[in-house]
Amino acid sequence: PYGQFIALDGYARFALRGSEPARLETPPPETLKSFFEPRGIAVIGVSTRDMQAPGTIIAANLDRLGRKDIYCINPKGGRLLLGSREYPVYETLAGVPDQVDLAVVAVPARSVGQVVRECARKGVKAVILIPGGFSESGQALDLEVEILSLAREHGMRLLGPNCPGVLYAGGD
Repeated sequence: PYGQFIALDGYARFALRGSEPARLETPPPETLKSFFEPRGIAVIGVSTRDMQAPGTIIAANLDRLGRKDIYCINPKGGRLLLGSREYPVYETLAGVPDQVDLAVVAVPARSVGQVVRECARKGVKAVILIPGGFSESGQALDLEVEILSLAREHGMRLLGPNCPGVLYAGGD
């Protein structure tokens, strides 16, 4: 009623992950800037037919915020009308002609590894993984480890998987 988000649920799962000790180094705080003040946001997994698809909703919310640097991605390509603006839908992230600091990934879990590899090739600095179906559900632990390894190797920051995103209201 007060226009604020309220956490409805939370879930934590703790388990041993083998003999390798956890890495304790923390990346510099400035590496988080791409989550909060990105130049170029790719929404991977929009639909040109289903306006209720998670990726399409996220792109529409970014459009309503007045972002002009939204890049919609779907292997089928096409065009997507959001508000009063029509966006090209790129078939791949590599097809985006501009810089992308943040990728919001709203594809099925089985496709996330391929998408994170594309993000690494494009030089994306931060990735938000929307889909669930990873270790929080007891599945796809190997894929989760692969994604984390890719992120570390390429200096990308990750949020997720199974994360609805982040809201940053700025200094005002």
